[in-house]
Amino acid sequence: MEEYLFSFIWGTQRMPDRAARGGGIATSIDESIWARVKTGVKYAVTGSTGWFGPQNPLPPVAQEQAAGRLFDYPTGYNQRISPRTEESVSFAQMRALSDNYDLLRIIIETVKDQLDTQEWIIKPRDSKAKPDARCDEIRDFLQFPDKEHDHATWLRMLLEDMLVIDAASIYPRRTKGGQLYSLEVIDGSTIKRLINGDGRTPLPPDPAYQQILKGLPAVDYSRDELVYLPRNVRSSRIYGYSPVEQIIMTVNIALRRQLHQLEYYTEGNTPDLIFRVPEQWQPDQIKQMQLWWDFLITDTASRRKAKFIPGGVDPYDTKQAALKDEYDEWLARIVCYCFGVAPQPFVKEVNRATAETSAEASKEEGKGPRMLWVKRMHDLIIWKYFGYADLEFGWEDQTDVNPLVQAQIDQIYLSTYVISPEEVRSRIGMEGPAPEKPMPPMIGDENADDDTDNAGSGGDSGGGDVVTPADKPVDTKQKKVEQAASPELTRRKKKVLSTIDRNRSAVMKARRKLGKLFNKFLADVKPGIIQTVLDVYASEVRMAPVEDDVVEKAVREINFDGWAVLIEPTAAILEAVTRDGQAVALAQIGVEANVSTDLMNDLAVQYAEARAADLVGMRNIGSKEMPEWVVNPDAEWPITESTRRMIRSDVEKAMAEGWSNDRLADALEESNAFSESRAEMIARTETAFADVEGNMQAYRESGVVEGKEWILGSEHDDDDDCNTNAEAGVIGLDDTFPSGDDAPPNHPNCVCDVLPVVIEEEQTDEH
Repeated sequence: MEEYLFSFIWGTQRMPDRAARGGGIATSIDESIWARVKTGVKYAVTGSTGWFGPQNPLPPVAQEQAAGRLFDYPTGYNQRISPRTEESVSFAQMRALSDNYDLLRIIIETVKDQLDTQEWIIKPRDSKAKPDARCDEIRDFLQFPDKEHDHATWLRMLLEDMLVIDAASIYPRRTKGGQLYSLEVIDGSTIKRLINGDGRTPLPPDPAYQQILKGLPAVDYSRDELVYLPRNVRSSRIYGYSPVEQIIMTVNIALRRQLHQLEYYTEGNTPDLIFRVPEQWQPDQIKQMQLWWDFLITDTASRRKAKFIPGGVDPYDTKQAALKDEYDEWLARIVCYCFGVAPQPFVKEVNRATAETSAEASKEEGKGPRMLWVKRMHDLIIWKYFGYADLEFGWEDQTDVNPLVQAQIDQIYLSTYVISPEEVRSRIGMEGPAPEKPMPPMIGDENADDDTDNAGSGGDSGGGDVVTPADKPVDTKQKKVEQAASPELTRRKKKVLSTIDRNRSAVMKARRKLGKLFNKFLADVKPGIIQTVLDVYASEVRMAPVEDDVVEKAVREINFDGWAVLIEPTAAILEAVTRDGQAVALAQIGVEANVSTDLMNDLAVQYAEARAADLVGMRNIGSKEMPEWVVNPDAEWPITESTRRMIRSDVEKAMAEGWSNDRLADALEESNAFSESRAEMIARTETAFADVEGNMQAYRESGVVEGKEWILGSEHDDDDDCNTNAEAGVIGLDDTFPSGDDAPPNHPNCVCDVLPVVIEEEQTDEH
């Protein structure tokens, strides 16, 4: 049987035993049958018949040698001398671009300046551990890392190479005993990376980098002998990808525009002014006219005097007035965005609030990654060259360097016993114990000295950026003041508190988010609203007399039902601000444990939903799950009505002056009703409402706040209801100020504040 199978497989000519027994002759299997059998077996195993199939892959030519290779690097790469020879942009080109484009150089230096202001520390990685002598050792070393420059200057050199060529390099120089002596910056454009067979940096002791000097490989460095710090590494490239290289085309365009602007003053053969002369004049006459004209304006005094010229001679201005347009701003925005710097100094002015918000966002988004890169660099040095894996480099928390804002923060921490006065004095460089603080006079105390610096409720508020009633003479609207103030509260001693920071991170982030929401929405609805107004204006209004009812018809045709889509996202943002306002208010008065979290959350949700609906002038007559929005005539400050007022003003002017449809369309296009500044104003005002509302909810539920007073912000300069409210002094927590407001804001963009009055003890008769 085995011989039979063997003959079946291999096609032998005979099976001797069987032939002998049966007298027959064994024949070989036909090749075609054998081919069909092989095909069937192959199909059963692989599932492929081979009919126009993918075929078997070509056998690899370097299975063992190339396995795990990082990328398909150029053959013989290590034999090349100059760094970046395989890249389209060289180190020298990037340095030249960064040095010759003024705007780019200004931004690079600004980025360095941002990190200059940051204080740094060396600390244990374990947050519970305390700094020890090793931290002092490393900090002392890093004060002058290269034994020549201080840390800030040394870091600026590294940032230059990181931002421009993304090849920051440090040479750790050692003593003869092998100890670290200094960390010296090396020009990263002289460093050529070496790679091993799999495309990665070789491990010590093999050379990992070569320094190219005078066009020759001068020095080899291993990984331990050079700290090479590209920030933006890609798997398909050997060198980093710097911010300058990322905008290489933009910078090239900007340089050529800059050169064009320079040549406007230095080159060209076109005069500023050409005079047209009569056609019949001969060349000699034109020449005589030219000589006579040059003689008239030889001295400076003559140039400013009127001139009389022959009839038929007309001037023609050949120069364009503008040397800068919107494209220059677009280039500036691209460069600024790449480096995380606010573009406000280089573009057209916007309103102050928008500029501040944009600047803060740019600073926050751009500065963080660079700070992280610096931290990782220092952590590597601490671990690799000092041998301390449990220590790390860190940045001091400097959320705001404004001394006035810092004073407010300190006052809140002091009032809630988070820090001591001695800690504050130590941070600002003062020694010794805190001085005794005199007791501020009570509000309404007739015996208080009017000239005392601490007079009134705000004398020692610590707010810094506010003007309290004590700073203003109370001699106007005195009757309203006497009626509003609470006699009972003014006879009692209050706990002096600081105002809350209204520009803290949570509020600013919500303001930016709400501003973007409204800015996009107003831009989306603008075309439809403009078309609606133009349709009415073209068909009826322009043909009618200027009457209020006709103008009203034009604006009443605008349908605001679709604005209900703003309610849900607006409510979510306002709810977050209200919750944060509750939290900071409880910290301000030092109360938290006895306040129900569920109750505070419910209050925040209720306010946010109601305020968001009021904002678009609507109310819900359905359920929460299935809302049905209708116009709410009792809504306070709805933006729908203010939009109508803004549009009405343009329509009235168009009717009075007989504008065309196109002119009215242009006016509506530029109207403040749809502007970014209006979106920012809405965001600023509504987040202020939500913030203060959260404060008031916390004050009411705390059980310790009995009064409040209106505080004027430092930017307030108008004599209005805010002044009257501030002059009212301390009133009951549930009372309203003379303007009828429960708390600020009183008007759009209002910067006023409310200060809670926490009573500590009864005022005795002795006082």
